[in-house]
Amino acid sequence: MPTKSHIVTTSEERIERINTLQGAYDLMAQRYKEIKDYTHFNPSFAAVTIEDYLQARKMMIKRDKIRGNPQWHKIAGLMASSIVLNKPIQLVPDNADSKWCRLSRDNEFLAVLHGLAICAEGKSKRKIESVVKLPHFRKWFDDFVYLLHKEPSNRDGFILTFETLSLTYFSGNLDNTK
Repeated sequence: MPTKSHIVTTSEERIERINTLQGAYDLMAQRYKEIKDYTHFNPSFAAVTIEDYLQARKMMIKRDKIRGNPQWHKIAGLMASSIVLNKPIQLVPDNADSKWCRLSRDNEFLAVLHGLAICAEGKSKRKIESVVKLPHFRKWFDDFVYLLHKEPSNRDGFILTFETLSLTYFSGNLDNTK
């Protein structure tokens, strides 16, 4: 049975998680002009995203009788679902009639990239780049973005997707927990 310390998260940890999401968004905005020009990161939505993740994590720990902290791929899957459900990246302008309005999958991109970073925790930049440069990575990425968009509540499916990624490329992290 999990102890209280594994379920309760401090305000500092919540802020750290929001800052991590903000950092991931900032990297996306540096790399993709349309994200920089037509979106913004909403800290209030990010806070709701973190609370949603923490609630899902608490339920998973209880349901699965997890001792200690969940494995990285489980965190990645829960966070991915929370990101796409709560959408911390918002389009600018909010006017749906604007010529700049577009179908946004920015939150889904953020969810996959954030999850990849979680699964690759402690690995070198070179190792992560080698995975991203694999011939079929783009197809996997696009298919995962589509799945996140179509079924944002599929937490267990997202956990399994990140577990498969970890088994294949970051197997040393399967025993690590946070």
